[in-house]
Order: sequence, then C-alpha cells, then structure tokens
Amino acid sequence: MARILFFGITREITGAAELDYHASDLQELKEALEKDFDRLSVTCYRFAVNGAIRNDNTKLQDSDTVALLPPFAGG
Repeated sequence: MARILFFGITREITGAAELDYHASDLQELKEALEKDFDRLSVTCYRFAVNGAIRNDNTKLQDSDTVALLPPFAGG
C-alpha cells in the first residue's frame, strides 16, 4: 500500500493530507483517485514518487510515497 501525500488544491479536494492506496502503477492510482475525488480529473497536478517527478506508467511498490503536486511558482 503506497502512502499518498496531498498538497495545495489536491489537499483541498481530498480533504486529507495523506491517504493509503493500493495501485500497481501511477496510471492505476490516478484512475482510482479521480474516481474517488472527481474534481481531481479537472485539476492540473503531477506525481512525485519518493521525491522524484514521475510519469503515469511508473510502477509502484508498497513502500513508496507518492505526492500529488499542484502547479506552483517559485522565485
């Protein structure tokens, strides 16, 4: 079971700072999250797995920490 961390708008949508999910890869996780929280499907965000930005086909391990990162600006 991967630990999912939420930030910014993704935290507002889910109402949680973190949740646990079973998923074999990021695409499966994305589908499950967007089914449970339909507003995520129209929200822009990226995935980071264990601190590194990853794409949807990244395989997940039970010990992984996945962060949903909304757009952000820096300076």
